[in-house]
Amino acid sequence: MRSNAARNALSGCLGFALIVLAGFNAAPARAQDQLKVAIGQINNWENQAPTLGQDAGIFKRHNLVLENV
Repeated sequence: MRSNAARNALSGCLGFALIVLAGFNAAPARAQDQLKVAIGQINNWENQAPTLGQDAGIFKRHNLVLENV
């Protein structure tokens, strides 16, 4: 039967190994997707969603960059 010190050392080593393996499994950073949006008559409220969403940072939170053309 193992002593408590040996059991604690073994569980500490296993915990460290799990942390190291989790670090290798981390996902790389993704680039933002860029979309071109054609907006007709910019002064109409029904066409303001892309402009207002970009100003509010909504698209940036979802990794999108809009280019208004």
